[in-house]
Amino acid sequence: MVKSKSLSLALAVLSIAIAEYFAVPIQKQNAKEAAFRKWLKEHMDDVISTMDLAKRFGGPQDLVEESFNKKRIIEDKKRTRQNIRNNGTTESEDNAYSDQFVRHKMFPMAAASYGTAENVEKCLRKTFQNATFYRNPVVKCDDKPNELCSAFTAISHEDRAIILSFRGTDSGMQLLQETTQIALFKSTESPKEGWGKVGTYFLKIFNQLVNEGKILDDLAKLLNTYEDYELWVTGHSLGGALAAIASANIVDSELISAQKLKLVTFGQPRTGDRDWAAAIDQNHHGTEIFYNNSMDASEEFVVCSEDAETSECADSYWYLNVRDHLYYFGKFVSEWGESGCAN
Repeated sequence: MVKSKSLSLALAVLSIAIAEYFAVPIQKQNAKEAAFRKWLKEHMDDVISTMDLAKRFGGPQDLVEESFNKKRIIEDKKRTRQNIRNNGTTESEDNAYSDQFVRHKMFPMAAASYGTAENVEKCLRKTFQNATFYRNPVVKCDDKPNELCSAFTAISHEDRAIILSFRGTDSGMQLLQETTQIALFKSTESPKEGWGKVGTYFLKIFNQLVNEGKILDDLAKLLNTYEDYELWVTGHSLGGALAAIASANIVDSELISAQKLKLVTFGQPRTGDRDWAAAIDQNHHGTEIFYNNSMDASEEFVVCSEDAETSECADSYWYLNVRDHLYYFGKFVSEWGESGCAN
């Protein structure tokens, strides 16, 4: 079993060492990436101030004690986390990681969450032979009128799986809000007693998607209709944190057993404290997969040890950049999803 950081993946957004990213020639960037890079340049003082505040009001040891270690706030290179119970779809027994499954099924669904309902349907058609789109609720993120968060539900009949995917960070201001709250370790007690603390921003958004977006109501209807289907939950960046919280809630509510739930997240931020992660460990076996390359189909990956803070994988890198968070498997995640997963 992975130690206490099971679903607490390091924040995969804030990178102080972004000089390499800024140095990328403009002709190699698409419009959205260029706009995001421009925003980071303009707000770098705010980002640096966030880190200064973290140091001033805590220091490294206090941050470690709260499970929001300062160094983990920096981008964790190319990392994806797969939390599954083996149900015959992985390459071998013992919860083995399947690049094909993640690359060709879970990743397109994580990216699709950035698109409209129409684009989600396009991604579904490109990814599966027999899939049905269900719903795509959109709510305000926190109390910001211009910041929207969403999730979608769908069904892959060929895989006998229900899909729940959460949209990730989609604007510069949303990025800054996330990093600020995590750098200052703002957290809220989990609704379930004894489950520790969860990042306040993440929990607020999840609750809005539940209360206003009715995502768990949708899920309950689908699970009741397709009783023998398993559940796949995914998300990128912010969406990864929401996917982790959702999975914990779903299993605890007994909507489905942990053995029938597959959770795969990409660039998931550190979501909760040690107690929360330990509680999650009871239902989800966490495996860190590290790609120290461009993530092409022919390239190798490392299945990291069960030490969640191991130095053999992403934690061995200090010179990191934002570009690694925006790209997975050769795709600019949000733009690819917005295109309907066009090649």
